[in-house]
Amino acid sequence: MDGHDKVTQLIYDAIGEVNEMRSPDEALECSPEAVIIGSQAKMDSLAFVTFVASVEENIQRRFGKAVSLIDFMLVSEDPHWTVASLARSIAERVNGNGHRPQHGPIASRLSTGAL
Repeated sequence: MDGHDKVTQLIYDAIGEVNEMRSPDEALECSPEAVIIGSQAKMDSLAFVTFVASVEENIQRRFGKAVSLIDFMLVSEDPHWTVASLARSIAERVNGNGHRPQHGPIASRLSTGAL
């Protein structure tokens, strides 16, 4: 299992934690195409915070590296995140290959007060 696959599994584990708090009809999908952030995301704010904390904790425990998912989102050029795109971004950072742009559309909107 390579780094990307390990990260994907850790994301699925976090989705599983979120799903434990939800009814079966509200369960999040564990697939690479599942939308985590964006207009088609199915997480409320509590589920989102639980997901972020779980992923960050799982990455720290598995790889010994601290990551901030909020930082990823703020610098991303894409306002939509799937399991696959999040896993790719985290794997790049964990392996030291991650490109860090200055800011993305979310950070731009925050800095102008539009969010």
